[in-house]
Amino acid sequence: MTTATAGKIVGLGLYLELTPTEKSDKTTQILFTPEGYDENGHYVQFAMLSRTISETSPRKQWRVNFSMVDNTSLLTSTSPIADDVAQETAKGMTTRFEKSLERFLAGTSDIVLRKTPIAVEITSLDLSEVREYKAPIALLRRIQKARVSLGFPEKLV
Repeated sequence: MTTATAGKIVGLGLYLELTPTEKSDKTTQILFTPEGYDENGHYVQFAMLSRTISETSPRKQWRVNFSMVDNTSLLTSTSPIADDVAQETAKGMTTRFEKSLERFLAGTSDIVLRKTPIAVEITSLDLSEVREYKAPIALLRRIQKARVSLGFPEKLV
């Protein structure tokens, strides 16, 4: 897990790298950010940021997709969440991403997870940028440091 340096820590994100099993220079990066409140107190939904880069387009823009599920009442509740409610909430939040991933990876040959998923702390400042459909630069730097320390290739492609 990486450590955040700016802003209040609001939760953990999950970073994944996928590569084709056949010889290819493409790498798909996927980052899930938790729901929470940004620097200005705005609610930000659970989000998936993704992109596929290659040697010919190493700086491709990140796409930001939100779960479209508003859980502000659950976040502000002081009561424990029942297991069935938690399961339905998680299912609702991930259904949209499942469909997005299917479209995103359509036509891609067999892919494998590169090394291991990386858990990374997400700050309220990171969520402010996600809310604006931007990839959080400070978060991406933390992920890059974690990648290198975990033995991932220094260059993505």
